Amino acid sequence: CKGAASIDINVFYPVTLDTRDTVICEKDLAHIQVTVSPPGVYTYTWNPPSGLSNPFGWNPIANPPVTTHYTVTVANGPCFSKDTLNVVVFPLPVVKVTPHMSEVFYGESVTLVAQSNYPVTWTPADYLSCVNCYTTVATPEKNMTYFAIAVNELGCQAFDTARIEVEPAFYVPNTFTPNYDQLNEVFKPLFSGYLKVDVWVFDRWGNEIIHWNDPEGGWDGTFHGKPVQEDTYVWKIV
Repeated sequence: CKGAASIDINVFYPVTLDTRDTVICEKDLAHIQVTVSPPGVYTYTWNPPSGLSNPFGWNPIANPPVTTHYTVTVANGPCFSKDTLNVVVFPLPVVKVTPHMSEVFYGESVTLVAQSNYPVTWTPADYLSCVNCYTTVATPEKNMTYFAIAVNELGCQAFDTARIEVEPAFYVPNTFTPNYDQLNEVFKPLFSGYLKVDVWVFDRWGNEIIHWNDPEGGWDGTFHGKPVQEDTYVWKIV
């Protein structure tokens, strides 16, 4: 008697891996990957899995808080290949600004101080006495948020902020002399930090003489085009 049989034998080989170390700043993301030769369908396992978007993919995103040594295992059937890479994490500069929040009247100044282990740059530069100093004086004409930015020799950047709120203010003169001598001819309140105002002037009996809503407006001492008499008048500002 004779007989015959056949059997298929699948031969698997370990694959060749190639990885690269990566350098990032603290809190940044790194795309890490392993290149497999020859190309094919394999399974991947990264360890430690912490800080990885997908520990079972060939190119996960890494966000480790400190420098981390990763090992990748690639399975080709029953054969395993391993390689390692480092994600080197450089710490951020330290920067702290005081005060964080200030309220001033228009024309007033605030001294801002940045404490850092690296040089700082203030931005925006508007209304600042110095943009490359640890201490700068801000005299803003409007609400401002300033950033003190520190950059280390590796390009890692950190910042802190200072917010200054500017309170509007105004000044109202108590006399004016509309006598055509070109001196003090117009009753004109001075407004700082206002975009719109309403100003009324009344005579002593409460009759409205004039009204305007432009911060640059004023009264030339006339009513319907004719000079009013010298007297005491009342103003109202809203």
